[in-house]
Amino acid sequence: MKNIFLAMIACMAVFACQKPSFEYDIIMKSPVLTASTDSITLLKGNSANNAATFTWTNGSNYGTSASITYTLKIGKRGSDFANAVSVPMGQSYSKSFSVLQLNALLLDSLHLTVNTLSEIQVRIVDTIHAKPVKLDSSNVVYLKVVPFIPPVTALFITGDAIAGGWNYDNPVAMTLNAKNPNQFLYYEVLQAGEFEIPVAKGKPDGDFYRPLTHHPDIVDGKSVYVSGGSTPANTNRWLISTPGAYKITMDVSDPAYITIKPFTPYAKLWIVGDATPAGWNINNPTPMVQTPGNPYEFSYTGELKAGEFKIPVGLGNWGGDYYMPPTNFPDISKTEVVFIPGGNPDNKWKITAPGNYKVTINQLKETIFIVKQ
Repeated sequence: MKNIFLAMIACMAVFACQKPSFEYDIIMKSPVLTASTDSITLLKGNSANNAATFTWTNGSNYGTSASITYTLKIGKRGSDFANAVSVPMGQSYSKSFSVLQLNALLLDSLHLTVNTLSEIQVRIVDTIHAKPVKLDSSNVVYLKVVPFIPPVTALFITGDAIAGGWNYDNPVAMTLNAKNPNQFLYYEVLQAGEFEIPVAKGKPDGDFYRPLTHHPDIVDGKSVYVSGGSTPANTNRWLISTPGAYKITMDVSDPAYITIKPFTPYAKLWIVGDATPAGWNINNPTPMVQTPGNPYEFSYTGELKAGEFKIPVGLGNWGGDYYMPPTNFPDISKTEVVFIPGGNPDNKWKITAPGNYKVTINQLKETIFIVKQ
């Protein structure tokens, strides 16, 4: 009996010296997730508004002092959260998304289709930082969503019709239209070949503006759509079969459209106005000189008086067509020029400091440089 008693004391001492193991004594209670809505139609005009708020109860780690953190998981419905978006939430118990934030997540990470009803699933995963680490998940909530085409702040153009070629890492940037924030311009000489319009650099699997059909008639192919990536199903491209100068305007309004217009420059240009040597003489204005080897560029070099001027494309008709500034009397450092059929509105450049100037206009690029010599 004495030996048995001593053995029992020894066993009790051994167990008393062992550290408790979290592996056995954690009692877990799953968090409960709720969403502020179950259906969202995302609208570009409400980009700053709240789209959805997710809240959850705390998970439980009874039996241990180990910390607990949360991760919000968002995936396509039916995907079992494969390729889901993970949003670390630390020890927070809620997450709100603005319309713009949620729309970007749906398009960039889940690659949902714009203007199309889709369903997503959301859950919370809580992590108990014990040894070993324990993971638990909440219930799953489902939302119906309709993403929109996000605001476009930059557009690019790439292809073998473009001087830059097929370069997704460094495509040629299109120019934002100073008069219309929904329009991007590319006015250049094109080679025979294809082109497409990515919305970002370095993303051959990103979003593109593409024609509805492969190689459409460039005169009639005005409608476009947004596709995701250069996949076999999304490789519609525009084709330039006749090389030459073109003016391409990509309008990202809803619905988006594109215009592709061959461009033929005027063979002669003049400068007219009381700032010029010939004054207001539309029958015999001061001629501009074509730059050798460049049929689109003309210049005038010489004296300009204090006064106004504009650039007619013909003689003898004040109601004819002109190149003019987009607004009346802009600062002469501004480089924008527009073609105005009929000369209305009658915008003009104004010289306030007389002297010798060089005025250079490019009809294709629609730029002007007025530089005092």
